[in-house]
Amino acid sequence: MDLFYEPSDAMSRFIRAAQDPDIPAPAPERRPKKPRPRLTTEQFAMDVADLAARGITNRQQQAHELGMGLSTYKRRLAKLGLGGEKPSLAEWIPWTMTAEHYRSTTARKLRTLARVAQGRAHPLDHDAVVRWANELVEASHDISYSQLKGFQIVRANPEDWYLKRLTEAVGDLES
Repeated sequence: MDLFYEPSDAMSRFIRAAQDPDIPAPAPERRPKKPRPRLTTEQFAMDVADLAARGITNRQQQAHELGMGLSTYKRRLAKLGLGGEKPSLAEWIPWTMTAEHYRSTTARKLRTLARVAQGRAHPLDHDAVVRWANELVEASHDISYSQLKGFQIVRANPEDWYLKRLTEAVGDLES
């Protein structure tokens, strides 16, 4: 068995250049980029639908499967009118929160309820959040918010019962 390794021509040039500072290092060989066929808008839409039908719904995975960057993918979706803005939750969450309170567990639960009330896809913990809200309503409690204190559970005011309106909207969709 021969343990001696014979370097290739390109490798030997690099080795000689590394050993002798007077020899400039050769530029690495670059392969020409293989041109990708440009997808028409119709073909792009069909490919996205095919990926979704195969269960690939993550935007980053879809972009990778289509051989394009995520920003290119999002631009193409927006051109089709599919990638637009996120729907606002302002109708369901009436407060302007501080960054600290925005990340709180209560805010997360309220955002989940609001998304469900809008009829949008909901995360896996949907049932637990709806149960949490229903338990508060059954106990005649509501949620209030102040930028100083954050979210608080308070006695419900029957004339202005925020959480009850939200859970009723969720209940209407689920029934």
